[in-house]
Amino acid sequence: MKHSIITRINFTDLTLLDHYLEITKNVLVPALKSQTNKNFDLVVITNPEIVDLLRSELDYPFTAVYGNGQCFSYLLDNEINIQTRHDCDDYMSSTYVQKIQETYLSNYKRYDKFIVQAQPTQLIYQTGEE
Repeated sequence: MKHSIITRINFTDLTLLDHYLEITKNVLVPALKSQTNKNFDLVVITNPEIVDLLRSELDYPFTAVYGNGQCFSYLLDNEINIQTRHDCDDYMSSTYVQKIQETYLSNYKRYDKFIVQAQPTQLIYQTGEE
């Protein structure tokens, strides 16, 4: 089973990029590192002008793709079974990947295609309160 977590960091406004990059480094990256199940890769939809900056700032390996078309090709070419769309400023619990993959494994033989919908926990960035 192959699982890709896909996020978008595709800003032309550098002030806005700096803002979201700080949140990504403080929320998403630690959440990715804390996953109990590490059987996934990170795919970042971005643009070539900022990919070097992202590689230097994010302390997490990722595959850069440029646009939705290239992302779609990456998923098909690499035979990705699970795609998780995740905003770059969103929190995820440490069992996020594990629960998604458990749900996939318990359903993939029952349905040709299906969507797993989950209601996320809100994390207030300024206070750290869930």
